[in-house]
Amino acid sequence: MSHREDLTISEDGQFTAERPRGVEFTTLNEYERESNMLLFTGVSYLGAGLSAGIAGIFQGILKVKPKQNFKAKINTILSTAGPITSRGANTTASTVFTFGMIKRLIYSAYDIHEEGTICSTIAGFTVGLLYSAPKGIVRSSLGGVVGATIGFLSALGTRDVVDK
Repeated sequence: MSHREDLTISEDGQFTAERPRGVEFTTLNEYERESNMLLFTGVSYLGAGLSAGIAGIFQGILKVKPKQNFKAKINTILSTAGPITSRGANTTASTVFTFGMIKRLIYSAYDIHEEGTICSTIAGFTVGLLYSAPKGIVRSSLGGVVGATIGFLSALGTRDVVDK
C-alpha cells in the first residue's frame, strides 16, 4: 500500500492523508477501560504500607531499651518497622491483585458481570480459601467465608449493583 492510496479528497478540495497509527494493543486498551484492578492494587499497596509502617514504628518504640543511645534507638525502630511494612504491603497488594484476576477469570469464563455481587462473592471466597489454605481445612473454610463477605461488601460499594 503506497502513500498515494491513502489520500482522500474532502468536500472543500483539500487532500488529506490518514496516517498509520502503528501497533495497537486492543486487549490492553480494553482492559484499562473496563477495570481498575491495577489502580486498586497500587492504592492498596500504598495504604497498607502506610498503616503497617505506623504499626511497625509503634512496635519498634516498644522494643527500645532505655539505656540505648539515640542511634541504636532509631536503628531498633527502623529494623522492626521495615519487615512489618513490607510484609503488610506486599500481602495486601497480592491479595487485591489475586481478587481482581479471579474476578476477570470468572467474567471471561462464565460471562458473569465482573462488578456484580455473584462474581465478587465467588472471587472473595476463592481468595480467602487460598490465603488460609496452609492453616488447615477449618481455618481455610473460615477464610473463605470471610473473603466471600468482604467480596460481597466490595460489590455493594460500586456505583451500580448488578445481579448477574
